[in-house]
Amino acid sequence: MAVKIRLQRHGHKDYAFYPIVIADSRAPRDGRFIERIGSYNPNTNPATISLNFDRALYWINVGAQPTETVRNILSREGNPKTLGYTTCTFIGLTLERGSMYKTVVPELEKIPEVVEVHFTTGSYTMMIKLYARDNQHLMELLNGKIQHIPGVMATETLISLEQGLIRQVPINYND
Repeated sequence: MAVKIRLQRHGHKDYAFYPIVIADSRAPRDGRFIERIGSYNPNTNPATISLNFDRALYWINVGAQPTETVRNILSREGNPKTLGYTTCTFIGLTLERGSMYKTVVPELEKIPEVVEVHFTTGSYTMMIKLYARDNQHLMELLNGKIQHIPGVMATETLISLEQGLIRQVPINYND
């Protein structure tokens, strides 16, 4: 039995909300399910997400496949390492011409593991951040996808060993 982690649609036409469920892939979208692990309500600002992350990880570990929307919710709610992405990497890209930035970005958007793209000054034309499952997966992404993008002349890879600090920009109105 193929198992999916997906959204069910509830509510009415102008006010839909979505339980996050584990279901047989052959079952109808709003039909029977195995387990409810959370909910997603896009009607609030910002959208409200309630998720039993441990149960989601359990189901992923036993082979359940999240839909693209649920994958986005999981990556927003959880640490990439808990989703199986153990290698955080920053890659400096050198392009043939800086103006090629606008054609390279759409190609990078096609690679779901790429989470940030920056147009930079200095040694690189662009700096990207991506998550890979392991070093082998990173090599496949570099050799099989990123280096084949037209306009990319060279890459330099920096693997993050540990994130020492993460914080939000301070809000100071009096300065």
